[in-house]
Amino acid sequence: MRKIVRRVLAVAGTILGACTAAPASGGEAKYIQTGCEISESYFAYIITSAESQAGKANARKYSVEFNPERLIVRFPPAHYTLTWEDTSIVVAYRGDNSDRATLSLGSYGSSTNLRTRGIGEIRRDCWRQVKAYIERNVHRLVHIIETVSGL
Repeated sequence: MRKIVRRVLAVAGTILGACTAAPASGGEAKYIQTGCEISESYFAYIITSAESQAGKANARKYSVEFNPERLIVRFPPAHYTLTWEDTSIVVAYRGDNSDRATLSLGSYGSSTNLRTRGIGEIRRDCWRQVKAYIERNVHRLVHIIETVSGL
């Protein structure tokens, strides 16, 4: 367990550099949480939309699904699946009392190099519900890093 914790902490600095930047760069849209759905023992969803489309009835929705077996990301440009063992979940709050945080997922894939993907801005209440769901239902090693980015 200590070896795993050291591994997570060793890459935390690298992850934080990638995660404190805006979740999307250049001409890409910024994504914000528009929904949070928990179905006990089946899944927890964080639902997002492009910030410019949030609140519109026909806004395209994207999601990150946390379930006991894996994480499923339905997010542009593709749908992909991550394993719990090879993934780090990074939640960087804007400040100690901030209700908003940036969610990023890091994947080790077949190497020790962590590749991160910014998902978007989420709310503290939803993250607390998702984290509680993970603690109750995922019976695998889960890498979660929570920080305050100071943005």
